Amino acid sequence: MALRQQPEALRLSAPQEKNPQSPIHPNPRSPMVGAGPEEDGGPISSSGAGHGRPPDGTDRSRDGAAAAGRGRGAPATGTSGAGRGRELIKVFLPDIHLISDPGLRIPIERFHPNIRGDVKKAYLLKGPTRPHGHNFPHNHDNRSFSKIWFKKNDWLEYSVEKDAAFCFYCFLFKQEPLDEKLGHDVFTKVGFRTWKNAYDAFPLHVGGPTSCHNRARTACDDFRNERASINHRVERHDINAEARYETRLTSSLLIASFLISQGLGFRGHNESPSSLNKGNFLEMLEWFKNRNSEVKVAFEEFCPQNAKMTSHMIQKDLTESCAIEVSKVIKEEIGDKPFTVLIDKSRDISVAEQMAVIVRFVNDKGMVVERFLGLKHVEDTTSNTLKKALLEMLGGYGLSIARLRGQGYDGASNMRGEFNGLQKQIRDENPHAFYVHCFAHQLQLVIVSVASCCSSFDDFFNYVGLIVTSASSSCRKKDNWRVVRFFSGKGKHQNTNLVRPGDTRWGSHFITLLRIESMWNSTVKVLSMIHEDERNPGRAGGLPIPRWGRSRLDGNLITQGHHYRVDTLYAALDAIITELDHRFNEVSSELLTCIACLDPRDSFSRFDIDKIARLTEIYDQDFSIVERSMIRDQLETFILHVRRVEDFIPCHDLGSFAIKMVETEKHIAFPLVYRLIELALLLPVATASVERAFSAMNIIKIDLRNRMKDDFNP
Repeated sequence: MALRQQPEALRLSAPQEKNPQSPIHPNPRSPMVGAGPEEDGGPISSSGAGHGRPPDGTDRSRDGAAAAGRGRGAPATGTSGAGRGRELIKVFLPDIHLISDPGLRIPIERFHPNIRGDVKKAYLLKGPTRPHGHNFPHNHDNRSFSKIWFKKNDWLEYSVEKDAAFCFYCFLFKQEPLDEKLGHDVFTKVGFRTWKNAYDAFPLHVGGPTSCHNRARTACDDFRNERASINHRVERHDINAEARYETRLTSSLLIASFLISQGLGFRGHNESPSSLNKGNFLEMLEWFKNRNSEVKVAFEEFCPQNAKMTSHMIQKDLTESCAIEVSKVIKEEIGDKPFTVLIDKSRDISVAEQMAVIVRFVNDKGMVVERFLGLKHVEDTTSNTLKKALLEMLGGYGLSIARLRGQGYDGASNMRGEFNGLQKQIRDENPHAFYVHCFAHQLQLVIVSVASCCSSFDDFFNYVGLIVTSASSSCRKKDNWRVVRFFSGKGKHQNTNLVRPGDTRWGSHFITLLRIESMWNSTVKVLSMIHEDERNPGRAGGLPIPRWGRSRLDGNLITQGHHYRVDTLYAALDAIITELDHRFNEVSSELLTCIACLDPRDSFSRFDIDKIARLTEIYDQDFSIVERSMIRDQLETFILHVRRVEDFIPCHDLGSFAIKMVETEKHIAFPLVYRLIELALLLPVATASVERAFSAMNIIKIDLRNRMKDDFNP
C-alpha cells in the first residue's frame, strides 16, 4: 500500500539527528558496517587516496574532504596518513559533506559511527554520479569512458575531476576483500581509468556471490530494509503499532474520500475538545469510533500524539492523494486515444474567473466517456490566456494536442472567433481539432432570435417576463401561487412557481409557458390583484389583442389570415433559416451530414458509402493513403454483414452500436469502420457536463468558504 510505505520514505529522506553519546550503535554483526578499531581509524592506504588525494600528490579535495573537515562544527582534519590521531566527523552537514564527485568524497570511515547511517541514507537518495552530456576525454591510448557502461552496470559512477570510474556500493558499504587481486581499492579510492581493459575489469570487480562487491551490495539491500537493523527495532514500533497506524490512516482516508465525493467541508469553526460541532471530519471520525471498537482503540488507547492522522495538513495530504490517484486513473484510461475537449468559464463566489475542462473519449469497451480534468483560475478571458491554461492542464495529464479531434465551447467571441478566438488558435496547431458550437446553445439562441423577429412574438415574451417579475415581487403574491402543487410523478408534494426565461438557459421559455398554463387560475388571480393594487395599472395587467381591419394611418387592409401567415409564420420561418445558416458553419454541417450516414436505425437506412468515405478525407491524419483506398471495400463488406446479424437490430444509436461492435469483436474485423465511428462519437454536441461542473463548484465554494484558494485547503 503506497500510503503505508510513505512514513518509511519520509524517514529515509529526513533522518533524525541522533545523540552522539548514545550507547546504541548499529549491529556489529551486520555486513553493512565494519567492526573493530579499523572503523574508528579507517584502513587508509599509505598513498593517501583514502583522504581524497590522488596518487600524484596534488590536493584536489580543497572543495571536498579538507574543506568539509574545516567546516561548520566538523573538526575532522588532522595530519595526513592513516590512523595518526585523525578526528572523526561527529556532525553530518549535507551541504558540505555530501559531495557528488566520487573522486573527491570523504571516506565513510571518516564519519563517526553514530552518523554513518545518515550519511549512507543521503548518498542512497542522491544515487550514483552519472554526468549527462559530458564529453569524456581520451587518454594516451586514445580511449575514453563510454556512457553505455552506465546502462550495463548500475553500480558504476564517474568522476569528472579524476576521469575515473568508481563503484557506488563498495564506497558506501566497503567489505574486507578476500582476494587483493580483485581491484577493490581501485574502484573505491584510486579510481579505474584503464578503459581498454574495462570489459574485463568490470565483470572481474563484480565477481561471484561471495565477492567483495556482492557482499557490499547485499549490505546495501539490508540497509534499505530497516527491519534488519537494531535501530529499526528501537526506533520503530512493533507490528501491532503498525497495524494500528494503518487503521488510523485507513479510517481518515475513508472519511476524507466520503467528504470529497459529497462536496462537504472538512474543518469546523471551533475544533476544540469542548466544542459541540468540531467540523465534518472530526465529527464523522467520532461517529466512526463509537461504532467500531478497533478504530476507537487505535485512536484513543494506543495513539501517539504525532500520529493521530487528524491534523489539517494530514487532511490536505489525503485529499491531494485522492486527486493524484483519480488523475492517474484518467491518464491510464485515456492513454494515447484521440479525444475532444469541452471548455466553459464562469465566476465563483469570490469573483474569480474559473475555466472548467472536460475531455471526451471512447474507452476500450466502446463507451463514450467524459472526464472532468479540473478547474483552472485564469486572470482574464482572452483567447491567449485560455489557450495557455488549456495547454498547461493537458500537459499535466500527459495529453498531447496532436491527439485532439474536437473542441466544444459556447458562442462567446473569445472562444469561437474566426480570426483570433481560442478555437482558431488551437486549429492553427492542429487543423483536425474541429470546433463545434454547443448545439443546445445554438438552438436556444435561434429561439431567442425568432422570438424577437416580429412584434407579436416580442411583445408576447416581454409580457411573459413582466408577469414573472410582477408576480414574484412580494410574499403575498407568491403565496397565491403556492396553492398549486404536484401530487403525482416527479416533484410530488412540492410547491411550484414561475421561472424567468433566460437567453442561455436551455428550454427556459418552454418551461415558463408550461408553468403559466398549469397555473393559469392562480396567474389570473395574481394579475387581478396587481391591477387592483396599482394606482396606475401596469402593462402586466393584460395581454395585447391584435386588431383587424383597415389601418387609420396608411389605409392598408390587414386581414387575420394575412397577419398569421405573412407577419407571423413567414417571418418566423425566415428567421429560423437565417439563424440556422449563421449558427452552423459549413464544416460542421458537412461533418454532421457524413456522420448521420452511420446511424444504425432502420437497418442503416441512411448508409451512404461516398459520404462516409468523405470522413476519411476530413480526418486525413487518422487514415493513411492506403487505408483511404481500402475504406470503400470495407464499408461494402461491413454493411452486408451487420444487416444480417441480429445482435445489431436493438441498436438505435451510434453509441450502443459501438459497444455492441466491441462485445462481438467486430471492431477487429472492421478496424477502419470502427475508427470512423470513434471519431463520430468524439464530436462534441453539447457542453452540459461543463455546466454541471460549475454547479458542483458552487456547491463546494460557498459564502462560508469564499476564501478558498485554487489549491485545495480543506
